[in-house]
Amino acid sequence: VYKRQPLYRMQIDPSGGRVINWEGLEYESYLGGPVQLVPGDIPAVGLDAVVFAGQELDLGRVLYQPDQTGEIRVDGETSRSLTLTADTRGGLRIQKIFTFDPASYVVIVDLVVLAGDADQSRRTLDQVGAPRFIRLGWNQGIAPTERNQRMEEAALRSFARVGEEYQYKKQMNLKKGLEKVELQMSGSVHFAGLQNRYFTTVGIVPQEPGVPIEGTIHLSGDPELLVQSWTIQVPATRNGTEIASGRFHLFIGPQEKPLLTAAGQGLEKTMDLGWKIFRPLASMVLTIMAWMNRFIPNYGLIIILFSILTKVLFYPLTKTSTESMKKMQELQPKLKALQEKYKDNK
Repeated sequence: VYKRQPLYRMQIDPSGGRVINWEGLEYESYLGGPVQLVPGDIPAVGLDAVVFAGQELDLGRVLYQPDQTGEIRVDGETSRSLTLTADTRGGLRIQKIFTFDPASYVVIVDLVVLAGDADQSRRTLDQVGAPRFIRLGWNQGIAPTERNQRMEEAALRSFARVGEEYQYKKQMNLKKGLEKVELQMSGSVHFAGLQNRYFTTVGIVPQEPGVPIEGTIHLSGDPELLVQSWTIQVPATRNGTEIASGRFHLFIGPQEKPLLTAAGQGLEKTMDLGWKIFRPLASMVLTIMAWMNRFIPNYGLIIILFSILTKVLFYPLTKTSTESMKKMQELQPKLKALQEKYKDNK
């Protein structure tokens, strides 16, 4: 249950169908106003594409026509969609469809290839072959949200999961060269994204349990702009009159364990909970605090109560340790006397 609806404000550019602004309305920025996760000064070009058997159709510069303009308010209990459409010179029609759920930070993104002009699209497909893959990408980085951005720099990173393998690339390594953050992985693709300390932007491949989707994830970045990027490429599917389509889930929002768990695919494991040896303990503490938050809406009060609870639980150990220290203090004069008496007798 969230404090308000809508949860966020998103702005989509018809050029490339890119998300160019995202404001989390539940979270206040240190600059005032809601937290913003998309950097506003990144002159990025989209990374979406349709990969045919013999050629690739770059959608990054495509100018889409939206089926509605202005503000689209999504609240209550009903999902709403925005459809962006562009016709290519080869007679193909491309649609990028965003479906918004008022109670979720997950946006469903469908990339669809249709026949705009039947005869021309048939000739085009004869030349370039059938669509094989659909690619979704994000190359605008993620904005820092902490006042002390130098401290947050260590938390900025890209990540991906293919099969059971999780990979992470720190943004600060971009200063050493692109090869330090670049990675390509193929196999059962699950997700790829970017993180700052408390928020994330991630593309997820929806799939049924036990039914892997074989594709490719590419992590990269721009050393000059110091921003990271990701792309996810999945096999094209076909439904009804579609020539090809691909579906993705786009999660932009806070790194809260219940939200990441609900998004699926093991996304909650990407949370940075410190050194590996302490992660199980940190995860347990996080789960307890999240449970307490269901009854106590103030995390400051939760931390105080949790500290008191911890003191009570560990009081027997603390008492034993204190008594041992007192006994050692009582022995100190005797030990010093022995050291002084036998100082010349090694």
